[in-house]
Amino acid sequence: MEWLAGGGPIMIPLFICSVLALAVILERAINIRRNRIIRPELVDLINTIKGPRDVKIILARCNAIKGPFSNIIERAVSNNHLSREEKLLDIQAAGRQEARRLERMLIILEIIAVVSPLLGLLGTVLGMSQVFDVISEVGLG
Repeated sequence: MEWLAGGGPIMIPLFICSVLALAVILERAINIRRNRIIRPELVDLINTIKGPRDVKIILARCNAIKGPFSNIIERAVSNNHLSREEKLLDIQAAGRQEARRLERMLIILEIIAVVSPLLGLLGTVLGMSQVFDVISEVGLG
């Protein structure tokens, strides 16, 4: 912690940014695991579709297994009344909606990625200013 105090006042916001970024990365890593998004049991069930009766089973499983992939499959299977083009557009819209949900909190990382280098530069400028103050008081020799 001595390096935190020795780095000047800008080190505190940089440290906070680092901790916040790490928290967001860990949260996203935990929530965006492959098995949480594309559930293997749902993929196996989809591969066994043989007829219209299986659609009801898939809808029931999609309601039981909540997640991005199951939400998209549910929309794809439940919209049998739509034409092929309309169904494709609906599935794409569902995919975009689920992608937005998966990307939540990434704006925090984007902000930290922009602000942190600027804070580092500000800390450098403040440190150089302090050095020049000392040089002006003591002199070069």
